[in-house]
Amino acid sequence: MLLICVAVPSSRCEHVPSDKEDANNRKVDDLVQAVMNNEHIPGLTLAVVRDGKLQKAQAYGLADVRSKIPTTTDTVFRIGSLSKIFVATAIMMLVEENKLSLDDPVSKYVNGTPGEWKRITIRHLLTHTSGIPDWLNENIPVHTWRYGFDQRLLKAVARRPLHFAPGDEWRYSNSNYHLLGMIIHKITGQPYGDFLRERIFKPLGMMQTAVSPMSGNVPGLAMGYDWNNNRLRPGYYVAPSVKAYAGGSLLSTILDMAKWDATLYTEKLLKQSSLQQMWTPLRLNDGMTWRYGFGWHVGRINDHRIAEHVGNTLSGFSSLIYRAFDDRFTVIILDNRFNSDSAVGVLVNKISRLYLWEGPDYQPIPEKEPEITSRVRDIIDRRDRGQLRAADFTPTTWAELSPWQKQSQWDRATFGPALSLVLVERAGEGGKRSYRYRVQYKFGTFLLHVVFDEQDKIAVWTTEDVELN
Repeated sequence: MLLICVAVPSSRCEHVPSDKEDANNRKVDDLVQAVMNNEHIPGLTLAVVRDGKLQKAQAYGLADVRSKIPTTTDTVFRIGSLSKIFVATAIMMLVEENKLSLDDPVSKYVNGTPGEWKRITIRHLLTHTSGIPDWLNENIPVHTWRYGFDQRLLKAVARRPLHFAPGDEWRYSNSNYHLLGMIIHKITGQPYGDFLRERIFKPLGMMQTAVSPMSGNVPGLAMGYDWNNNRLRPGYYVAPSVKAYAGGSLLSTILDMAKWDATLYTEKLLKQSSLQQMWTPLRLNDGMTWRYGFGWHVGRINDHRIAEHVGNTLSGFSSLIYRAFDDRFTVIILDNRFNSDSAVGVLVNKISRLYLWEGPDYQPIPEKEPEITSRVRDIIDRRDRGQLRAADFTPTTWAELSPWQKQSQWDRATFGPALSLVLVERAGEGGKRSYRYRVQYKFGTFLLHVVFDEQDKIAVWTTEDVELN
């Protein structure tokens, strides 16, 4: 077991680091080592990318614990739900080729859909707003014999009622992306994996990226593991047909994923306008906004746009890609331990802050206006309950904040309420007054910037930093 905690570096970089970058790289190694030790992750590969160029590509630990095979940057991992960003890209390629429309009904391309689905569109599938149950996470039995899997999955979810009317809510469902894979097959005449290989992977030189084969061994594939009852165990068996489902079937390497990231700065696959559409938060039927686009979770930190997605597979793998658009900065991690995605998310947050978010070291200051802090706390609580009041804000700030109230309610239900509020900066007198607070949650700390104008309305309400625990 001690071998699991020993990092075995093996890197291949295209970038010669500066002294500062070299120091950051060493800090990253320390962060990775600590997470691998604490979370019992056998092997991990990491890429740090700027402007599509590798700053750091590193492998740590073991691809196979029993055989003591070290991980390298060519080690193949199952990337789970990171597969969704490729399926979404394929759909948008077909949109650009006028072979489908985002507002086409799913029933136009998939036979046997129930009448309840008649309003479900391609857009609803891409954004997880269809209401279709999640076959993978809702214990919906689907016989996993490899032949006819598509139709069996369709029939299984079609027998269940929708969770909500299409477009009314957001709810992650792997069924959505398998249906998109079926639609790609219907339109192109190719299984979705063949389409991805011919139109995306081969042109980009992603030679080790593919749909998991139905049978046989994959050269260079890491062993997958699960940490269970204080023991490291092999990952769960997954039937061949399930391995090939469109929402999470892909295999890749850290170097191939870095090639993918570089392509997103170009128009080799999609116009930038299409990519921007994929990275735009969705709007629900009631006008509320949600932090999901087409195959990507999206958001902002200190007015920096962020897109990310995680993957997690029962066969023993986790993965994450995190892109800070405005900084042209990306972190990608692939590892071989099931359900390590939360710890990996914290690791990526720490790495990103190391490179991007280093600002003033704010410390608590004396509280001289408790009524202001009390007011800010009340607004935080109101936001989390979806009960913000327009009267508290300038019209511009209200227009920015009000569409996010449903998302804020979901966040509170998922992560819990704010635990504490600490003043760390105050500036301005009489007219505009600026305050910064550290807002502590169970999962980490926000740096909240609030500015009151001359009429005592909130003119700025911005999250400037997030530090995960």
